[in-house]
Amino acid sequence: MHTIIAENINDLYVKLSSSVLDGYDNIVYPRGIKCFELQNVMAILTRPRCRILTYKERDLSLKYLVGELCFYLSGSDSLEFISHYAKFWEKVSDNNITVNSAYGKRLFFDMPGQFDYVIEELKRDKDSRKAVMTIYNREDAKESKDNPCTMYLNFMIREERLMLTTHMRSNDLWLGTPYDIAFFSLLQEIVFLELKENYPDLRLGVYNHFVNSLHAYEKDVLKLSEIYKHHSWTSHDDDCTMTPALELVDVDTWFTDLLWAEEQIRKVKNKNVARDFATPFQSWCIEKLR
Repeated sequence: MHTIIAENINDLYVKLSSSVLDGYDNIVYPRGIKCFELQNVMAILTRPRCRILTYKERDLSLKYLVGELCFYLSGSDSLEFISHYAKFWEKVSDNNITVNSAYGKRLFFDMPGQFDYVIEELKRDKDSRKAVMTIYNREDAKESKDNPCTMYLNFMIREERLMLTTHMRSNDLWLGTPYDIAFFSLLQEIVFLELKENYPDLRLGVYNHFVNSLHAYEKDVLKLSEIYKHHSWTSHDDDCTMTPALELVDVDTWFTDLLWAEEQIRKVKNKNVARDFATPFQSWCIEKLR
């Protein structure tokens, strides 16, 4: 197993790029496309709120990142919704109406109670090993253009810290990894807030991102090499983008202001929409959607 640790997503991404490009385990050809694969990778982010990759070579779309977050938080599986932020999704929909990798629908709506179960289980037993939320299910064992890449999430409290391990069967280092780590580490912070009242001394622990097949397609190798070449020998902690800390009201109201504003901007085309009473996190997100 490959274990890669960093304090922030920038440094973690450099290390992952180096490991995949220089230390890959296999060259494989899924769907006839050459890619470099690192197997069984545990990527550990020790400061989960340092979750936004800022390297200009990757040029992460914060509008897409927030749009995808809203897609998940709303529980939607609408292709029209998510393709507003990335036309890529139109290529992977099986029916041109919905998408399978609708993580929010699966986490918060399709299996009612599993989010609440995690909270209640950790309140019942602080040392529990059963606080698990699943995404992949037996209905996904079929031919599809969009099989979910994420299997399950396992939350644990150890040494007064809430930790999350996300288990992924597959992760595209260039396309998916930066967005996946951002979303799942945010979900870790959401659960942390729900537990904080019961455990006043609880702190946000490490985020663990376990991937069976972490890979880079040949077309992205040069771009990842540029990131490694320019950023490999310096810590970029100062460059790390920390999202504003969540507040309990964000979770209790389930991001009402953000979801309202996103719909106004996407459907009504009102880019000047403002919610003066939105929390710092939701205000930050709304600004990225404009």
